[in-house]
Amino acid sequence: MAIVTDTLNGFGLNRVDVRDVLFLTGAGISAPDPTRFFLGAALHKMVLENFTNLTPTEINAVVGKVPFEKSCECIENVFKTHRLSAFVQVFWNLMSEMFLWRRENHWKQPNELHAFFREHIRQGGCHITANLDQFIETDMLYHAIRTTYMFDDGIPLRNGEGILYKFHGDFERDFAGGQGFVYSAIANGFSDTVKGYWDTLLDRVKVVVVCGYSGSDIFDVIPYFRLKATAHFRSSIIWVKHGTGTLSRLTGVVSPDIDMILSKFTAMAVLSGKAGDVLNDVLPTLPRVNIMTSTGPVCADYTETFTRTVDDYSTQYADFADFKQRAGAQISAVLATIP
Repeated sequence: MAIVTDTLNGFGLNRVDVRDVLFLTGAGISAPDPTRFFLGAALHKMVLENFTNLTPTEINAVVGKVPFEKSCECIENVFKTHRLSAFVQVFWNLMSEMFLWRRENHWKQPNELHAFFREHIRQGGCHITANLDQFIETDMLYHAIRTTYMFDDGIPLRNGEGILYKFHGDFERDFAGGQGFVYSAIANGFSDTVKGYWDTLLDRVKVVVVCGYSGSDIFDVIPYFRLKATAHFRSSIIWVKHGTGTLSRLTGVVSPDIDMILSKFTAMAVLSGKAGDVLNDVLPTLPRVNIMTSTGPVCADYTETFTRTVDDYSTQYADFADFKQRAGAQISAVLATIP
């Protein structure tokens, strides 16, 4: 679409190739068909429904105020003492099954956005994602994965190599409890070493394209950008704000945090519309994205698998309800501290 070309021209970029573009993504890229994976609020609600005794009204209050990671921390702290967790922590294990790529689980289907990003990485592009799911890499890009813990452990970037940096971790590459769905894994923000890797990645490209990402990671991403000076990065940025209509350019305030992030780049633009419409024009040589939206709610197999497993636990272990009550009480105590 002309609006994408005009935006790039406005940045002084007549054309870009694969290695000129870094993508920053979040849960929104895994929502379109056929994936239909959870967005944050839906996942938070499902976890509370299954691992606490909170009422629907109480759950709505928690989802509206308590960070998802804090709820998960409370649940994890309670259920890691259950006898089910003697070998593998029961809550962590079930969460990991939601996010791990299993080819034999027919309902776990990558979508065309994932295929686009996968090929971008295969050709040497850089991608940063908040997502714990494995739909971009499936079982094809194992060599390209980096996580925050891997950077802290000294595993380097290599010039010219495509990279998928999962800053909230991965269930196969990081230790149990090291994934960003629990508060303790992200509460301290990024180390100076990891901040250096963010600097390197964001400055090695000409344009950063953000899509499917809320920009609401208050423990790590927001503090990282807040410390930067205005126009710190040489690169430009396009932020795609999800919309269902034709692409349009937005002006004015998007949100305080997003506006703050945008200000750290040499040039910026916010486009409202579908991510695929932007991707197809930014890098038209990559696999075309045609299916860009979801035709229904979260794929039922995820919810049914999660709920059925918890129901089985509850049937086998009479004390499971007591642990749910304890988890609910801890989360309610957190909620009581939030104005």
